[in-house]
Amino acid sequence: MHWTERCFILLLIPLAISAQNCKQHETCGACMSDASCQWCSDLEKSGQRCLDASAEDFNCEKLVSVENEEDIQSNSDLDNSILIQPQVVNLELRPGLKHDLEFTIGQSDEYPVDIYFLFDLSRSMNDSRNNFAEQGAAIIDSIKEITDDVQIGFGSFVDKNVPPFASTNPQWNCPASFDHCIQPYSFCHQVTLGQLDAEKFKTTIKGLPISGNVDDPEGALEALLQAMLCKTEIGWRDSSRKIILVATDRDYHNALDGKLAGILFPNDGKCHLGSDSCYSESQHMDYPSVSQINYVAHQDSFLLIFAISQEYFPIYNALSGQIRDSRVAILKKDASNIVQIISDSYNQVVTNVEVKAINLPKDISIDFQGSCGNSNR
Repeated sequence: MHWTERCFILLLIPLAISAQNCKQHETCGACMSDASCQWCSDLEKSGQRCLDASAEDFNCEKLVSVENEEDIQSNSDLDNSILIQPQVVNLELRPGLKHDLEFTIGQSDEYPVDIYFLFDLSRSMNDSRNNFAEQGAAIIDSIKEITDDVQIGFGSFVDKNVPPFASTNPQWNCPASFDHCIQPYSFCHQVTLGQLDAEKFKTTIKGLPISGNVDDPEGALEALLQAMLCKTEIGWRDSSRKIILVATDRDYHNALDGKLAGILFPNDGKCHLGSDSCYSESQHMDYPSVSQINYVAHQDSFLLIFAISQEYFPIYNALSGQIRDSRVAILKKDASNIVQIISDSYNQVVTNVEVKAINLPKDISIDFQGSCGNSNR
């Protein structure tokens, strides 16, 4: 097993809650709240008991000075699913007294990866869909170069099947010139995450019917939210690195666009897949907002990749700026660069380590200092 390790020093600095004048503290508790002070517990001591720790003559036999205490409660070795050591540490900190905690972050070449392809199957994407299917073997091989523990799944989307997004005349959505075309839908889960060989990848994708709608934007965000929320149905693993690649050649609908169709209820941010594995609330709930997408992606650590046509790069680049840990790549018309998009996006993620502090008490500040280097284990 190959590891790339990065060692960090975490500096925990509790904020002092008092001035540095020890004489003003009349109780032991108040004295201990100031890191520059010590408490004299001599029973015979009279007068000032809170003393300056830097003084040379304390005139006291029993000095009390509280130090920080560190208790490592979980310290499992690094492996494919454990990438930080130690995992759980309890600290008892004295206000104003700095504490250094060293921990190690590792990266495994065999870390489990779940990749879900979310494909726009509107008519304009027909050629891209076919070429994407033909590259199944290359796509799977490129992913397995990253990790052997990979699961692949697939879903598709078009848009809400209500005017003005789709026509009430089915022939406008599916002209007679298109074979194997069905009416539009918001999202359908096609293949659950799992071990997918190249031939099954190819036949499954080529066997999916195309669809169509009448306005330009598609329901990409609506489909994306369901793909993230429906964890059990999609097959997301708790310990995996989760990647969703959204492939489309059009703009996207956003929250409040549903009002154009008389859909007034906001998206409730819940999974709604029916017995047919398709989104069941398309005609009852509005499109999700960008903030909803960002919240769910951040909470569940999704890496989102928007593979889009060059024409819409500025739009999706702006969207990516509002969604943490997302990427945008230009998808060629024949989808011939899909393998490179996946490889480049993944490598950008795994070659960077982000350490952050969340939900800190108000009297704690944290500073990270990294000592980064490569080593093999």
